[in-house]
Amino acid sequence: MYKAALSEHPSYSEENLRIIFVEDVVDDAELVQQELRRSGLAPSLLRVDTEADFLTALQTPADVILCDFSLPNFDGMAALKITREQFPHVPFIFVSGTIGEELAIQALRQGAYDYVLKDNIARLPSSVRRALQESHQRAIRRRTEEILSAESKLLSAVFDSAGAVGVMLDAQGRILRFNQAGEKATGHASDDIQGLCFWDIFFPPTQAQSEKERYLSADRSAFPLQFQNQWLTRNGQIRTLLCSLSILENDYFKTVFILSGIDITQWQEAEERVYRLSHFDQISGLPNRAVLRDRLEQAALRHDPEAGSVVHILVELNGLARLRDALGAQAGVALAIAIAGRLQAWKPPGPTTIAQYADRVFAVLIEHVKREDIDAVVQHLLRTLEAPYSIPGQEEIHLQPKIGIALYPDDTRSAESLFHFSEVALHRAQGNAYEHTHFYTRSFNQEIAARHVLANQLRQAIQREELVLHYQPQVSLKNGKITGFEALVRWRHPERGLLLPAEFIALAEESETILVLGEWVLRAACRQCKQWQDQGLPPVTIAVNLSAMQFNEQNLRVLVGHILEESRLDARHLELELTESVSMDDPEKSIAIMVHLRKIGVTLSIDDFGTGYSNLGYLKRFPVGRLKIDKSFVRDLVNDPHDLAICRSVIALAKSLRLEVIAEGVETINQLKLLHAEGCDKIQGYYFSAAMSAEECTSFLARDVSLPLDAIRRLPYARSLLIVDDEVNILSALKRVLGRSGYQIFTASKVADAFDILSRHHIGVILTDQQMPDMPGTELLEKVRYMFPDTVRIMLTGQASLDAVTQAINQGAIYKFLVKPWDNTQLEAVIHEAFEKFEATLRP
Repeated sequence: MYKAALSEHPSYSEENLRIIFVEDVVDDAELVQQELRRSGLAPSLLRVDTEADFLTALQTPADVILCDFSLPNFDGMAALKITREQFPHVPFIFVSGTIGEELAIQALRQGAYDYVLKDNIARLPSSVRRALQESHQRAIRRRTEEILSAESKLLSAVFDSAGAVGVMLDAQGRILRFNQAGEKATGHASDDIQGLCFWDIFFPPTQAQSEKERYLSADRSAFPLQFQNQWLTRNGQIRTLLCSLSILENDYFKTVFILSGIDITQWQEAEERVYRLSHFDQISGLPNRAVLRDRLEQAALRHDPEAGSVVHILVELNGLARLRDALGAQAGVALAIAIAGRLQAWKPPGPTTIAQYADRVFAVLIEHVKREDIDAVVQHLLRTLEAPYSIPGQEEIHLQPKIGIALYPDDTRSAESLFHFSEVALHRAQGNAYEHTHFYTRSFNQEIAARHVLANQLRQAIQREELVLHYQPQVSLKNGKITGFEALVRWRHPERGLLLPAEFIALAEESETILVLGEWVLRAACRQCKQWQDQGLPPVTIAVNLSAMQFNEQNLRVLVGHILEESRLDARHLELELTESVSMDDPEKSIAIMVHLRKIGVTLSIDDFGTGYSNLGYLKRFPVGRLKIDKSFVRDLVNDPHDLAICRSVIALAKSLRLEVIAEGVETINQLKLLHAEGCDKIQGYYFSAAMSAEECTSFLARDVSLPLDAIRRLPYARSLLIVDDEVNILSALKRVLGRSGYQIFTASKVADAFDILSRHHIGVILTDQQMPDMPGTELLEKVRYMFPDTVRIMLTGQASLDAVTQAINQGAIYKFLVKPWDNTQLEAVIHEAFEKFEATLRP
C-alpha cells in the first residue's frame, strides 16, 4: 500500500515551486525571493496584499503560502483561516517584522506551520524546505490511508457477499465476523454469535476440543488447511462443508483465522441417492453386480495364494418365479427379501460379499477359502437355503437352491470370465435334476478356445479392412434436429457375417488389440464427419467411445490432436465418451487429460452414467459437457418406478451442474414422452433410428430428417380419467356413467397398457380394480404414486385383502376406496372431488 502511495508522490521537487506571499511591502517581497534563490530554491513568487487578490491567487494551487502578519488592507490571521478552509494541506508560514509570543502561539494552534522574523530572514529557506518535506510525507500518509480504507471496504464487501460461508476468528477462536452465506447456511445471526467461541457454537462438546486443537495447535507452516467438516446449525441439523482455513499474522495486528467453506450437504445427499439407486437392488437391498465386480477386482488385487482361493458362487432358487406368478408380486418381493436376509445371516466370517447378481439370482463372493474347506462352505449354504420360508399370509414355502461355483485364480484371473464361468456352472446345475451344485471344470474351456481364435482373427481383421463404422443419430428434443452421431464399429466377419461390438470388444480389450482398433475408429469417424461437412451438409458432432486402455494410453492427447489435424476436422465437432469407471481409476490423472482435451476444443461426456462409481466430488471437477443415461435405466422407464427415479435423479443432477443429458436406448414413444417431460435434452435409439451406414446417414442429413415433436408436446389440459379393469362390461358401464361428466376417458384391461397410457397422457385420476391378472391394484397404485405423484388414485373393487388395502391407504397410495356394485351418484361425486384435488396441484 505504501509503495502504491509513494508511486503517486515519489518525492517533492524544489523546481517550479509556486509560492504566494501576502505582503504589502514590495522591497520585503523581493528580499524574501532573493534569500530563497540564494539558498538554491527557485520559486515562482506571487505577491498579493488584499483579500480579493489572495482569493484569486488561490485558484491556482500553491506549494507554500508566506504571509505578513499585519497588512493595511488585510489580516494575516484571516489569510490563515481562508487557507485552512480551502487548502488545509498547503504549508502556511508567517513572515513578519514583529509578532508577539502569544500571537505566534495562537497562529501555530490555528494551523500555521512556522513563523519567521524578517530580521532573521536567513532561516526562511530551511523552514520552507521542512514544510515541503513534511507536507509531502503527510500526502503519502493520507494516500496510504485512503488506499487501505478502500481495500478494507472492498475486502469486507467481498467477504460479506461471498457465496461461500465465511468466518473470521481471533487467536482464541472468538468470532470476529460472520458473513451472510454463513447466516443462511447455519441459521445463526452474525450479531448473536460475534465474540463467542467458534467451536462451542458449531460443534457438539465431543468434537469441540479436536476443533480447538486444529486452530490453536496446528503447525503454522502447514496453513492454509483444506478439510471436510460437519457443522451444527442453529436448529441442530448437521451441514457438511468443504473448508479452507488460512491464518493472518504480522507485526502490525493480532493473529486472525479466516475460514471459508462450501456447503456440500445437498450434493452429498444427491450423490448418496444416485449411488444407492445404481449400486443396490431396490427390493432386496443387496449390492448389485457393479458393486460385486468392484469387490472381486479388489479381492484379486490383495489375493494371497497361501491364504486360499476366492470363491464366486451364484445361487438361484427354483420355484421362485412360479410362486411369484401364483401368489402375486408382493409375495415375490417378500420372498426375495427373506432370501437376502437369510444369506446375510449365513455370511461366514472374513471378507464376504452377498450381492443381487440378476433377477432371482444371488451371488456370494468369499475370500481366503482353502480348497479342502470349499465343500463344507457350500453344503452349509445349501442347508441354509433349503429350510422352509415363511411370509405373511402364506403357509411354509419350500424352494430348491441351485448353485454354480467358479474359483479365482484356479479357473481364471479375469473378473468377467469368473462371472461367466459361474453362470455356466449354474446353468449346468439347473440342467441336472439330481445335483444342486456344480463347479466349473476345464471341459468348459471349449468356448474360451473359440474366443481365442476369434481374437486372432480380430487382429487380422484390422489389417484386412474388415471393420466398418455405423452411425446412430443423436436428436435434440428442443427442435427434433439431428445434432450428432455416435460412431459404432462393426466387423464384417468372412464366416459369421456382420458382428456387433458386444461380440468382439471384450476380446479386443483382453488382447490389447483395443488400442489399434480404437485408433482406427477415431480416425475413420473424424474423416467421415469432415466428409459430411465438405458435402455441404448440416454440421454435426461425431461421438466416439474411448476404452479404459485408450484413455490411459500416454500418447492419447498427441493421438487425438494428430487425427484432428490429419482429418482437418474442427475439434468442436468431436465428442469423446468416457465411462464412469474409466474416469475414476485415477481421478487426478483423468482431470489432467480431460482439461487438455477440452483446451483443444474436444467435447467430453460420461457414458452409461449411473452404472459405475458416481462420485459427485470429482464429477463437478471433470470438464465434461454432458451425461448419457444408460439404456438399462431407459428400458423399463415406463413401468418401473426405480428406473424412472434414477433417470429423474441423473437429469436433475446434470441440470444442477449445467450439463446436457442424453438418453440412449429410446425405443418407444412412451419412453420418449417421459424423458421429454423430465427435461432430457437429447435422445438416441431405435425409436428414431438404428445405427446406419455412412451412406444412409448422408441421406438422412441431406433430406433433413428430424424427430416430429408434435407427438410428444403436452396437449392443452383436459380432465383425463384412466379406468383399469380386466372385465370389458365393467369398463363399458363405468365409461357410460362417467362419460356424462365430459371427462376424456381412457381404459386399460392390462397393467402394461395402463402404464403406456400414463406415460403418453396427462392423467389426472386413475380408477382401478384390485383383482387384476398381472398385478394387484394396490401394487399398481403404489407404482403410480412414485412415478406420477400428482395423479389421484382411487380403487373400485368387489373384493380385496383388507390388510393390503389398509396398508396402501395408510401409506398414501390410495386416495379413496370404493366397492362394487357402486352408487352412480357417489362415484360421480368422488371422481369430481378427485379432479379438484388434482387441479389444485396445477395452480401456481
